[in-house]
Amino acid sequence: MTDTSKNTRNAKRRNLKGIMNRPKLTGTNVLVLLLFVMYGIHGLSDALTCTYLLPDCEGPNCEETTDCEHGYCNVIGQCQCDFCFKGKSCSEFEDLYAPRFPIREDTVIYTIGSPGPVYKAHAEDGDRGLTCPLDVKLDCPCGQITYSIMDSWNTTSLLFRIDPSSGYVWVKEGVLLEEGSYHMLTIVASNDVDPSSKDALNLTIMVHTTDSLDDLLSAGKLTDSVNRQSHVLIEDPIGDELMEGSQSESTMKTLIRKKRLSAGADNDYGSSKLMLTEKTTPPAILYPGTSIEYEVKVILPTLSTAMDLVVEVFVMDAVSGETPFALCSPTIVSVGSKITDDSDVALNVDALNPNINLVKNPKFGSFYDRAVINFGKVKNSDTVGDGTTDTADSEIIITFRAVLIQNLAYLNDTATVTAGAEYDQEKYVWVSQSSHSVDMNPAVTYSNDITLATEGGATTVAQWTGMTFIVDAFIGTPSGPTTFQAFTGNTEHDKFTVSHLILADKGSTWACIPDEATTISYKKSASGRSNHLAVLETMLISKDLDYGNLADATTNPNFKVSFAFSIFVMDALPGEIVSVAASLVISDTTIHLSTLNLTVTAGNPALPASTPPTAFTLTPLSSTEVGTQGAVTYGATLTIPDGANTLVDCAIPGDAANYVCGVTYGTAGKNIAYLPNLDDYVVYDGAGGATFQVNINSTGAGANDITFEVSLQYPTGAPGTITMTCNGLTIDLTATSTTAGIEDMSGETFSLVAGDDPTWYEGSQGGILVVLKFPKNGAPYNQLMLETAGDLEVTDWGTQVCKAEIVSAGKGVPCIAGRKKTANDGYILQKATDTSVYNDSIQMDLGSACGVNRLSSSDPDYEVRFRVIYQIPLGQALSGVNYNMSVGVSLDDNLIWTGWNPLTVAAGAPAAASVKVPIFTLVDPAVQTISPGVPYMVKVNLKIHPETVGVYKINVLSSNVAELAICRVYLLAIGANFPCVDPEPYGKDKDPLQVTKIIHDATNWGAGVDIDFGTLRNMGLGSIFSDVIADDDSIALGIMVKGLIPAAPTLTITLDNTGTTTPLVQSFSVEGTDPATGSLTATVIGTDGTDDAYEGVMKMVDVKLTIPEGYGHLVKIRIINTQLADLSLCTGGVFLVGKNLPCLIPSLTTAVKNVTDLDETVYIDLLQVCHLKISGDPAENEVTARFGVMFKDGGASPVTLSVIVTEGTTDLAPISYSVSLSTAVYTPTIVTEGMKLELLDNTTTTVTQGQRVKTAVAFTLAPFSTLPIEFGILTPTDLGRAYVTVHGFSFRVGSAGSNVGCLLEDCLLYKPTIIQNSSIDFPMIHESQTDTLVADLKYITNHGMTHLHMAPKPEDDQIWLEADLLIADHTNSTASGDIFTISFAVKAGNMIFVIEKELVLLVTGTEAIEVATELEITEDTTSPFQPLAQISFTGRIHHDMNVSQEEANNALIRLYFPKYVGLVNDSLLGFPLDMWDSNIPGVVTYTNYIDFNILHLFFTDELEINFTLTVDPNGLLPKGLGVVNATTLLRLVCITKSDATPRYCSNTSYAMFQINGPDCFDSLGLAVMQDCQLSASTAIDAATSPAMAKTGSGGGWSPAVRSGPGWEHYITVDFLKKTRVTQIEFEAVTSTRKVTQFKIQFSHSGKFFTDACPDVLNVTSSVVELPLQCRFEARYGRILIVAADGTEGLAPIGVRFEWFGCPIDQVDGVCDTSITTPVTDTTMGWRHVAHDSVSDIFYFCDFIPKKQRVQCYSTLDGDVWNAMPSYIGRLVGFDAGTQMMYAMDRKERAMVGSVDGINWGIVDAANVATLQTTIEASADKALPVPGKVSATLVPVTFGSWTADYTGISLSGVYKAKWSTCCS
Repeated sequence: MTDTSKNTRNAKRRNLKGIMNRPKLTGTNVLVLLLFVMYGIHGLSDALTCTYLLPDCEGPNCEETTDCEHGYCNVIGQCQCDFCFKGKSCSEFEDLYAPRFPIREDTVIYTIGSPGPVYKAHAEDGDRGLTCPLDVKLDCPCGQITYSIMDSWNTTSLLFRIDPSSGYVWVKEGVLLEEGSYHMLTIVASNDVDPSSKDALNLTIMVHTTDSLDDLLSAGKLTDSVNRQSHVLIEDPIGDELMEGSQSESTMKTLIRKKRLSAGADNDYGSSKLMLTEKTTPPAILYPGTSIEYEVKVILPTLSTAMDLVVEVFVMDAVSGETPFALCSPTIVSVGSKITDDSDVALNVDALNPNINLVKNPKFGSFYDRAVINFGKVKNSDTVGDGTTDTADSEIIITFRAVLIQNLAYLNDTATVTAGAEYDQEKYVWVSQSSHSVDMNPAVTYSNDITLATEGGATTVAQWTGMTFIVDAFIGTPSGPTTFQAFTGNTEHDKFTVSHLILADKGSTWACIPDEATTISYKKSASGRSNHLAVLETMLISKDLDYGNLADATTNPNFKVSFAFSIFVMDALPGEIVSVAASLVISDTTIHLSTLNLTVTAGNPALPASTPPTAFTLTPLSSTEVGTQGAVTYGATLTIPDGANTLVDCAIPGDAANYVCGVTYGTAGKNIAYLPNLDDYVVYDGAGGATFQVNINSTGAGANDITFEVSLQYPTGAPGTITMTCNGLTIDLTATSTTAGIEDMSGETFSLVAGDDPTWYEGSQGGILVVLKFPKNGAPYNQLMLETAGDLEVTDWGTQVCKAEIVSAGKGVPCIAGRKKTANDGYILQKATDTSVYNDSIQMDLGSACGVNRLSSSDPDYEVRFRVIYQIPLGQALSGVNYNMSVGVSLDDNLIWTGWNPLTVAAGAPAAASVKVPIFTLVDPAVQTISPGVPYMVKVNLKIHPETVGVYKINVLSSNVAELAICRVYLLAIGANFPCVDPEPYGKDKDPLQVTKIIHDATNWGAGVDIDFGTLRNMGLGSIFSDVIADDDSIALGIMVKGLIPAAPTLTITLDNTGTTTPLVQSFSVEGTDPATGSLTATVIGTDGTDDAYEGVMKMVDVKLTIPEGYGHLVKIRIINTQLADLSLCTGGVFLVGKNLPCLIPSLTTAVKNVTDLDETVYIDLLQVCHLKISGDPAENEVTARFGVMFKDGGASPVTLSVIVTEGTTDLAPISYSVSLSTAVYTPTIVTEGMKLELLDNTTTTVTQGQRVKTAVAFTLAPFSTLPIEFGILTPTDLGRAYVTVHGFSFRVGSAGSNVGCLLEDCLLYKPTIIQNSSIDFPMIHESQTDTLVADLKYITNHGMTHLHMAPKPEDDQIWLEADLLIADHTNSTASGDIFTISFAVKAGNMIFVIEKELVLLVTGTEAIEVATELEITEDTTSPFQPLAQISFTGRIHHDMNVSQEEANNALIRLYFPKYVGLVNDSLLGFPLDMWDSNIPGVVTYTNYIDFNILHLFFTDELEINFTLTVDPNGLLPKGLGVVNATTLLRLVCITKSDATPRYCSNTSYAMFQINGPDCFDSLGLAVMQDCQLSASTAIDAATSPAMAKTGSGGGWSPAVRSGPGWEHYITVDFLKKTRVTQIEFEAVTSTRKVTQFKIQFSHSGKFFTDACPDVLNVTSSVVELPLQCRFEARYGRILIVAADGTEGLAPIGVRFEWFGCPIDQVDGVCDTSITTPVTDTTMGWRHVAHDSVSDIFYFCDFIPKKQRVQCYSTLDGDVWNAMPSYIGRLVGFDAGTQMMYAMDRKERAMVGSVDGINWGIVDAANVATLQTTIEASADKALPVPGKVSATLVPVTFGSWTADYTGISLSGVYKAKWSTCCS
């Protein structure tokens, strides 16, 4: 913390009227005005003659000129005075204060040879800070101080010199000072301008000696030394005699330094004596912890004239500045009976002792090393002379104790105690010393015995109860600064709070430490709910340590120190272990650290019954004599029954004269368990009284008193008696009147931008600390108003106040201390000036205040510490490097105190990491076992050192998002030192000013997240508490995750601190399955609490889901509306989500609207909803989905909506909600603030003729408002034509309007009026020339949903209204730069907003017309049109939008149609007249085509022509053409504004269709065809060959009967020439199955066949006429049998037919005899078997349809089949002679043989014929298995092998089946 306390001032009471009459600064406050007065206004004229225009004056005499002697002319022409000058012409010198020394006397010890100065004098001048600023660099003549040495005797000036400006005192060059000498100087501080303005300081310089006092005394050096300097000390040096020293013969060592005694003359001041005597015998060497008692005896001479007397005792070593001793218990024991004050009144010891001035050691600050006893002016009526032995009546006896402390910085081996006295205005000084050998660090081990225990030894503690802990410390460590800490050992904050730490007891050996040296402080957790640390700091000094028995300290009660503290259980749950820790540190050495674990048991959250207090007593804590507006503090003490709870119920009925200004806690017994924040319970009634109710708990017996400090202010100065009542007990608060104090408060300011890097960075926190000091019993103030302001001269950027608070208020300022919370909660944020960018000023009402006259107090009791924290928002252009923060306090009406601090600012962030590494820890780093779908919070604490600054960013990354997903991040608690950190940063990352940001992975929300704190400064002071627990220096984060599948994922959390990364890894074990537990409850209610709705007004309906603890499901909500004509279901979304539902991320939820003819539904998918208790507030268990509905015009009422919630896959019971249409007049919620109309695009928009332009405006509605909206558009017009035509409007959807509803998707429902409005004198030439649009948008609501999600964007509150405009080809628009002004208007409520958009025309000279034509047939074209059928056409002609740049004039549309189609305009033909109809009038001309003339085709025109054509009206289609393709064409001819030559100016469009001409159905003569013209897939035998399919054959073709895979039956006809086939006639074949379905195929080559059509044709009668699409023209035709009647295997299929059509070609081709049909009773190309009777190898071959060939196999056992080579075409048989199986290749050219059915070899061609003959004649030849039905098929048998209808069997077991074989 940087001390800039010089920048303060305390202005005396003065009239501010002159200030307030200066020119008004709009928007400024009193502080700003004062600062302008203090500093002047920069940049003003330097002219010395000022001209001022008199206000409200007219005429020639309105100027007033002034010679400005010491100043400059300000902006209004008046003389602005320099510092220290006043008056109209600034000619009067103003010096309000003289220089003043803070102290009037001082002593310094000088070591001979020291290189530096002897001393530095420092005086202050009050004009600095009032008449002129404190800045010493500024010229301030009235505050200038000059130092000099006043030398009445002209002696000391020969030895010393002083620097007149700095005040440094030096030994003059060449001067050698004597060791042991001392010198007195008078230093004067004066003002050069006014020499009479001065002050003086008396300085004693003691020259250090290396000799001991014994040496000096024995060697006589002291006498010489004193003699040489005695003339400096004594007014008449010539008569002085030498000092001498002597030592008494007593065993107690006595050192005497005195004037030589004279004959006892009256008023011989120099004959006084001082003796320092050791009352206890010290050891030879003193060790720490031992002490010596001393007595100081002062013997006064006879004094009839009063003499000043001051006695001092000090134990610090003046040379080193270190103290070996602590000074304890200085006490005036007695004052001689003859000694009186100046008024002859005897001195009273009891009155003198409290006024001993004890001075604390500056290093330790906790004990005294100097005592000053000022007896004032004294007389002595006793007769004292040289021979007087009984001097008791002239003696003053003072005792004290000096205790040797263990100060290792003291390096001498001797230590001295000094006593002295100053007489007669310091002309006489007596000094007596006692020196001892010391050893600060003896070679011993100190013994300590310390225990931590609960009171009563308890090991458990219940929820919501307290427990007292006692630490009994037997301490043998002799002394040292001592710190006792009680703290939580848990890593998670708020499990319990530590409270009420006290120093309960100390043994008698512990001495010398005043009560105020013991301080107790508490460190809050980051949430502020609990104290995680209590610290007691004190000093322990032992006075009786026995080095002969050091172990005695561990049992001796005199060495016992007892600490007591309490805890109170808060968030800890039953079964949890709370760890309570305590440590004791003395002189940086930890002598004790222990932890006590307690098990938490179940408690009752309800408070136990209240037991009333047993006693109520009053103790005034300040003087009860009080002046006007002063205050008195009373201690009201209640005794709480042992172990009880008491609801303390108190009332203090103050009034206007006796005003209760503050109630705070005072002391409390050690068994008081928990002190709730009293600020939360005290209620001030505004009439002067106060009440409070607070529960106080006792944990044990005794020590149960609690004191409330009640302070009353007395505004009238006439205090009365107020009766305070607590629980029926009463006390009277009484005070008496006196004169009020007059000393004003003072203050200091400190920059909080300090530490290692005192730069205030952009985006970081900065601030000032203000310390207000109220004098004890000082001036009272009735009204204090504190204000702060940012830099008044910075206008182009700004700072923003985050927080202002009273940090602490001492008990000596009770009216502020007691109302601290009221002040902290009630301050006002404001802008310091009109030019302030943000709220950079605060105003805090501190109420009444004064420093009360407490009976026991210290300086901190009278301090009020206040801090205000600012932030520099991001995204600003910072200018300059200096920023001045100011503070002011208005003290009543006529006094102002101000202070200020300059801060150095910088854009960007610190370049290097903080020197002090932050503490970044996991609260629980152990591996966590979690279940899928169940949330788990990873808690992380970031702890930053106070007064450090750095850039802090935390990255969280899942190792595998499929295993572990990140739900969201919570800032669980933000320490008080980071008030600018936004606790709810979600959704604000797009805000350029936002500093704190949470940004999830853009691709996958759950994969990773960044928590960016930006530049972060810890605004706290002091040191950090290094434990994990989160406190004021911490930000506690909760990272909510959930496991998805069983796995072992990790979460890596990395802190990036200005480039230094610190990773943490949290490991998980995801086990089990998603429990999908719990069941929610749902309620539906109107947001406004009613079911009423209004026509055209959006009604908000809330669906509230209450989620139980432990819940986990996928949840969806849908709301259904079936009354579409009555109600519109507009919108839906997640409105509010409780903190206990971490998996529900509003931004990830989706709302989808689905509309059908029957209903409309809005679905909201909440995704995974899981519960994890973060807050105990039941509202945090709820999620609210909000839907918007609206009654349509004329809608019927009521409308019942159905709400269905789905958990997982289960729909909960539907909830019905009825909305009723209210007949009342709707009163809109009109909020005008923030409403505005603006262009979405402010840039220049260039347009071209023919361009369709969408231009939009944005209208902003205030959040949470509903109001009627009307929208209008107006375009320019001239000569009956619009330059721009308007065609409609729409709501531009996308990123705008998230908060706006209900906007109907179909804008035509708003019934917009589009008219021709502009041209009145010159009517529009065409109805398409529309220039005006007006639409009533009804009532529109801004539901403000994103504002509640803390993520609002400006566009969320906007309706984006888009105009549909078209730039015309206006006659007058011929040049670039023509401007078309489009006017937009919005009427909202009773306010109208208008804005204009300019469109600038661009003409390039290359503009061209582009017209699109379209022609379509409106009839069904799936079937060809028959002759004389009418075909309906529609033609459309329009400009190619945004391409065409010229309009068509004198346009001609030409229609072409094909040969066999015409337009018939003759009703005599017996069919209807063809029709021609157009939406644009024109002239129709009929020839062999049609021409249609129109006058214009504007950009706005859509020309539509509907007409009909007739098919073959004249019967010209020749027979046999079949289906004929036909086409009709359409195109446009026109001229344009730039080209008068007719040209084609469109594309050519066409419509294609088919005409069905007369067809041929002649017999194609199958009966007379050659046999080679018919072939088939197979035939059973010769009797069923393909030739048998001819009519008249008496039989029919029958394909093989087979059930194998992939088999197709077909028969092919070769017509020998190209033939058209139109029909087939089937004849029945006896005892066969009839074909029921077939497909028709054709081929031109006979090798590759194509489906004539994809259809499967059904045989429903004998004649099958082929559909048009199945008729074909080709040489070959084939029918492919798809199905037949009957059952396969019982009868063969039989086919006999005739084909019909007509030949296309006239010449026959040659019949192809190579096409053969496999016949199944032969082995050629069909299934057959053979057997090797020797090796018992069985062979078979079968036809494979897919391969269209035979595949053969062999086997030994039927289990393993060997595929034979693919070149084998058939088996011949087995030859017993050669014992080989023989086969022929597929081309019958070669024979092969095999002995094993696997390996085959070629047979010599010479042997083939013989083998064939031999085998054919044997029983081993290959035999066919005919394709007959099972009933007629004779099985083929070879030994145990059989081949039958089903397959092949061995010994009756089938080894292969034809149905599954060989594919």
